[in-house]
Amino acid sequence: MISEGGNSGIMYHVIEDSTIPMDYYTGHEFQILDDASFKDKVRDFQLTGSVFGLFPAKNKTMNPSGEWNHARINVNNGKVEHWLNNQIILEFDRNSDSYKNAYENSQWKQFPDWGKTEYGHITLQDHGDKVAFRNIRIREL
Repeated sequence: MISEGGNSGIMYHVIEDSTIPMDYYTGHEFQILDDASFKDKVRDFQLTGSVFGLFPAKNKTMNPSGEWNHARINVNNGKVEHWLNNQIILEFDRNSDSYKNAYENSQWKQFPDWGKTEYGHITLQDHGDKVAFRNIRIREL
């Protein structure tokens, strides 16, 4: 649940290493944003469900700020799916040319460890906006 105008995210495949100062230097992010009333202008790959800075989510049905939404991230052999409210809204293959091209043309290229691991930690992003998470589950497929 995100507050009105709020911004947050779920990062995955985050590397924990004292030489890497921030989690977003390594992990993909399932963006969480109040798409309807976020105060700054955003690009399509910054909206809820997108891989922040890389791929936009499509064809989503999102509950308004202050109401619960259900997010799911599936990762299997390099294939990644982002789900929102029981609908798949984004798919990509980390081994594909389209992924490599998107990375090369993104802001993430400046971070040499970004998106490089198949495993890692999950972090919840804090931009100072009110956001709530519940029923977090991690399962092996």
